[in-house]
Amino acid sequence: MLRTILCIGTCIWSLSGWAGMLAEGRSSVTEDATIEAGWRMYTLYTGPEACEKSSPIAHMEVEPGEVRVRVGETWEPKQLVVRAFDTQNRFVPAAPLTVSLYEDSELVDIRGSDSKVRGVRAGWMLLVIQGICAGASGQDPPKVEIPFVVVG
Repeated sequence: MLRTILCIGTCIWSLSGWAGMLAEGRSSVTEDATIEAGWRMYTLYTGPEACEKSSPIAHMEVEPGEVRVRVGETWEPKQLVVRAFDTQNRFVPAAPLTVSLYEDSELVDIRGSDSKVRGVRAGWMLLVIQGICAGASGQDPPKVEIPFVVVG
């Protein structure tokens, strides 16, 4: 079950059902490029500025459609390809976004500020990629949810 948490700024704590925000970043700059992502790329001050520089997005596509990590191995959000599109289905490069994990936070280790996720125990979680800025036509920012599987 997806739980909602209100965050002012960046969420860095771990709660039951919330593994944490992994990274802030920008969607792909070309349709096949991986994203730029890292810890605290935006703050309360640069987030609005980033939104002023980006076109509103209506939807996103994410590759791969599922992330699989073996116990003991690591994965980084910057391995994702995230394509953002406006209401006319035109590609929007470098749209601000966040990457977070939800559900069983005991399956992974995300300590540190390098945005790396290490598989700890087999199971699955939900990886959520969400726009930071208001979506097209003033809608909520678009988001995509994909399975994050830790394989034993």
